Amino acid sequence: MEIQTLINIAVPLMLLIGSGFSRVLWGILTDLKQSNKDLTDKVYKMDAEIAGDYVKRSEFNQSRVEFAQSVDKLSKKLDEINQNITLRFDSFYLSRHKD
Repeated sequence: MEIQTLINIAVPLMLLIGSGFSRVLWGILTDLKQSNKDLTDKVYKMDAEIAGDYVKRSEFNQSRVEFAQSVDKLSKKLDEINQNITLRFDSFYLSRHKD
């Protein structure tokens, strides 16, 4: 067998194997692109669903203001109670310890 005949058989055979391999890789790449597109769509859909569950900034700020007002009221009430207790204790102590 001549070298030319070997080349004439080997080159088309290598091209056939290479084209088959390329076709398989192209199919895998196409499937990966489709899977990536599907996953991206799912992520965007989930992102839209999750974003709807968050508290809006205006609602959060309003709740924060209401909470701060409640804490202020509570603090004032505790101060009043403390003053009453102090006054009662002072009057009790002074009545018991008159010198």
